Amino acid sequence: MVNIIKTEFKKLKGSSMLWIGLGGCFILPLMALGINLSNPSDFTWIQYVSQNLWPQIILLWPCLFGVFGSYIFCREYIENTYKNLLIIPVGRIQLAVVKMLVMFVSIMAMSLLTYILNLSGIFIGVTVTVPEFIEGLQVYLLSGLLMFVCILPVMLVSIIARKGFLLSICISIVYALASFLASWVAPLAALLPIDVAWRIMDLKQFEMSYSFPRSVSYASLAIFTIVSIAGILYVSKKQEA
Repeated sequence: MVNIIKTEFKKLKGSSMLWIGLGGCFILPLMALGINLSNPSDFTWIQYVSQNLWPQIILLWPCLFGVFGSYIFCREYIENTYKNLLIIPVGRIQLAVVKMLVMFVSIMAMSLLTYILNLSGIFIGVTVTVPEFIEGLQVYLLSGLLMFVCILPVMLVSIIARKGFLLSICISIVYALASFLASWVAPLAALLPIDVAWRIMDLKQFEMSYSFPRSVSYASLAIFTIVSIAGILYVSKKQEA
């Protein structure tokens, strides 16, 4: 198992997708720096990082992490090297679990990097104390965990389709836009994974209304997660090269 994990990280390290993921981490921190540089405002640290977080949860991260995760799961299909795995004594379910682990670690690392890049706000007068930094760090790590859960349905569809990056990009964009539009529809906002993640984060920059109590939202997210993981493992086991 350890060797498989190392191999997956090595494949990721040598790919251009890693640089795309890292580049995506810079987008909103640098945009926030540029916007507030010309019109500085009085922010607390938590206000500043929360302001940068909400568009990432709603739009950027679902697209970025969706494509990134699809690459991790479908690289062998895209490069037509999946048959090579069949001669290696590695179970397909085991390989799928490893890929989910690699995807989780990668998403958490990118969430952490994005948070650290927010320190650029110091140049426009945003102050930060150690307790505030730790509080913000907890928020970003929780958001990374939730985004991992939220993109599992995208991974399932990508694995079933096995059609390459173009479809993965389209699925991720449609998924993000559908969740964004659903934020204005109270019943859907209480049920769709990304909107439920927003509800859990309880950020105040973008108000949503919900038709159902939190318990229903939590149950919905749990069902999406369980079905997606079970589907990924089942499809990974059954698919032929």
